[in-house]
Amino acid sequence: MTKITKLFAIVAASAAVAAWGQSMPQGTVPQAQCAASAAVQRSPADAAKLARNQQVAIKYAVKFYTATMAEMMDPLAPDYVEHAAAARRFNEINHVSSRDGARLLYETYSRLRGGGPPFGRDPYNPNSPLHLGDPGYMILTEGECVMVVAQQFPPDPQHPGKRYETLVFDAFKVNDQGKITDHWDNTTIPPHPPVWMTEPVSKLHFPPAKLPIYGSDYKAH
Repeated sequence: MTKITKLFAIVAASAAVAAWGQSMPQGTVPQAQCAASAAVQRSPADAAKLARNQQVAIKYAVKFYTATMAEMMDPLAPDYVEHAAAARRFNEINHVSSRDGARLLYETYSRLRGGGPPFGRDPYNPNSPLHLGDPGYMILTEGECVMVVAQQFPPDPQHPGKRYETLVFDAFKVNDQGKITDHWDNTTIPPHPPVWMTEPVSKLHFPPAKLPIYGSDYKAH
């Protein structure tokens, strides 16, 4: 089993616990899944690298919904590879690399909203359609691979007016230079995909921009 597969297995088990209604308080870690790794002995150099990798991934994941374009793009390595199904489909349709696709996708989100931040001005508002909770609910690290598990609280279809906890993840691979080379998440291709997943950006129809397009002032380093 590869390192990243081990991480997937751990978070899948945690998600299953939440799905069965055994939710945990916000900000806690399910110790049963994490206790085994707590006893691992690492050299000072390995420990420092692991801590650095954690910080790179955590900062990226936690700031994702409120970051500037520079904060989204500068941490990505030149050979960055996107493995997430939704973003990968967008890149395929537009015939762009993973790194160029990331920038184009954020710009597209903004343009579809008429400009401004791609996820809205206040994505953590309880009424936001993103239903965001703690973005750093659980952190799992194995060498160069870091998984950041976040909470979401979507409406409960069986209990109107209430919400339930679910878990989602972003996994990153960080190179020796502290740059993100790979990204995975749990997104899927829905039965009725959004327009940006079915048509190239060149064929999309955007509303008039009332705010500056996100990233329009970004200059790559």
